[in-house]
Amino acid sequence: MKELFVCEKPNQAQDYAAALSGNFEKKNGYFLGEDGKVFTYAFGHLVELKGPEQLNWKSDLDTLPYFEKNMELALIENKKKQYFVIVDLMKKAETVIISTDSGREGEHIFRKIYKLSGLNKPLKRLWVKDNTESGIKKAYSQLRDGSEYEGLAKAGQLRDEADFLVGVNATILATRLSSSRTPISLGRVQTPTLSMIVKRDYTIENFKKVEHFTLSASVKKQGIGNFELLLEKDQQLTKADAESILTALGNRVGLRFDEKIEKEKPKHLFDLTSLQIEMNKKVGWSAKKTLDILQGLYEKHKVVTYPRTSSKFVASTEEFPALLEQHKDQPLIAHILENKYEIEKTFVNPGKVTDHEAIIITKQKPKILGKEEELLYDVIFKRFVAAFYPPAVYQKTSAEFSDGEHVFKSNEKVLIEKGWRSIYDAEIQKPILKDINLDDIDDYELKRKETKPPKRYDEGTLLKRYGECS
Repeated sequence: MKELFVCEKPNQAQDYAAALSGNFEKKNGYFLGEDGKVFTYAFGHLVELKGPEQLNWKSDLDTLPYFEKNMELALIENKKKQYFVIVDLMKKAETVIISTDSGREGEHIFRKIYKLSGLNKPLKRLWVKDNTESGIKKAYSQLRDGSEYEGLAKAGQLRDEADFLVGVNATILATRLSSSRTPISLGRVQTPTLSMIVKRDYTIENFKKVEHFTLSASVKKQGIGNFELLLEKDQQLTKADAESILTALGNRVGLRFDEKIEKEKPKHLFDLTSLQIEMNKKVGWSAKKTLDILQGLYEKHKVVTYPRTSSKFVASTEEFPALLEQHKDQPLIAHILENKYEIEKTFVNPGKVTDHEAIIITKQKPKILGKEEELLYDVIFKRFVAAFYPPAVYQKTSAEFSDGEHVFKSNEKVLIEKGWRSIYDAEIQKPILKDINLDDIDDYELKRKETKPPKRYDEGTLLKRYGECS
């Protein structure tokens, strides 16, 4: 056997066999291509770190902390059969091609199998960005030497071992110190995250509102916000302070305007975390649900690029003309081609692409998608398309007048050119603040305010603040 492809999942192996060998035969634990290529697969992780019991670690405080310089590996009990299928095939292969998911976790899944096998074979890397047939073939034409991914493999190993060492030692310590009859689970990610949530909840539960006041004057014309008293940053007035100012007012002068044009670039392309945040905000999906549906769009339907990316950039625009041409029946993309729009240039930055580029559509057109798949694809599709459209243009107007030593101000921001926001059905607005005069402003009113506690963390805000920690 000349080439053996070790994939992460059975459906991945089947897709690669179809793309690279054409016809293939299903065997016991692998697919055999008519050209002799062999495609085998794991079921995710087949190998794991040995647990505390296998390492004979005791739950005694005197022996903490436990540390292993060279962490030993063990087979996951119910996956032994497939492990031995892979090892047997690797023994027969001239070259082993790492074909697990193209990322840190995928690399680590293969490397644990390979390390435990004790084999020494020439390794190549199939790095698939686009899971369509053409994308798989392109990746195969650009096979890299496995040694180029040693750093990525080490990163996966160190993350796994750090999680294990921190989690096990901390759990033993907390459990023993508390005299708990059941283990108190601590971990590198879960514990600081839980601590942060508990602290925020404590702040909310013990929050005491502070009442304060300001002065405002509404405008007789509809659609214009109030004029509010300008205060120093963090300045808060008591009711007595506000009433004292109110009694001194009564001589408005000098209504003046300041107008600026502001261009708004399209929003960045999606990485996994920003897409999870978007779907949590838009429809309340959990991070896991978004990833699961996204994984289906990538693996099953092949209509989006690799999901587990941390980049919002693309390395080049080389493939975009063919990609857009493939979707020219879509009116939004037809408009791009007709107007010769090019992607926002700051989104093309090879220096900010690590394992994978941003999540975008592929040449593959969606056929039959489920309702939720369709929703997620539409969000990705529109974000990608918007990246080619011109900036949206706003007119920002501020108006202010003086009354004695005090200044009152009102702001307006209106969309005057749709640009990329036309994709999201934005409407042009007419600036109206600049058309008022002092007679259009009503009497002053005392306005009561109160400080508010911080909001509780939800999945979206946790992702936004800390990114994908899992």
